[in-house]
Amino acid sequence: IKVFMNWISSDNERTKYKFLLQQYGYEQSDLSEIPAFTQNMVYYPTNKVRINVNKENVLKSGLVSENDKELIVDYIDIDLPESGLYKNQILMLDILSSNDWERPIYFTGGSYKDSEYLWMKDYLQLDGLVYKLVPIKTDLDPENPYQMGRIDPYRM
Repeated sequence: IKVFMNWISSDNERTKYKFLLQQYGYEQSDLSEIPAFTQNMVYYPTNKVRINVNKENVLKSGLVSENDKELIVDYIDIDLPESGLYKNQILMLDILSSNDWERPIYFTGGSYKDSEYLWMKDYLQLDGLVYKLVPIKTDLDPENPYQMGRIDPYRM
């Protein structure tokens, strides 16, 4: 995720859509038909992002209890939309990439869009009235997609 964040925050011309078009053989005359703001958009070369899990920080910060430490995954893979990211989504990804599991990240309920949970609905834990991002995979029930996340019975 850190490499991805460096890419999309870069001002390097290689990260711009114009560079990509030139690589595919567009001539300067072809580019004149494409608006300048579109040419200057940052594209991302993949929609696959991996978030490494620092298990030591997860336990030290209390994100996951000692009882569940065997359930902690080594990494979380997420699939970003191919169409693009909004600024609020980039901001959330930046917070995630900087966090290194030192503090909890919480989400309020009410929305069921995947993007509202950073495309990681399978890694939520219900804590009271909010969902906490935890590195423990809990598959969504396809018969009830509105019931998300795991519950730590010792905490609840």
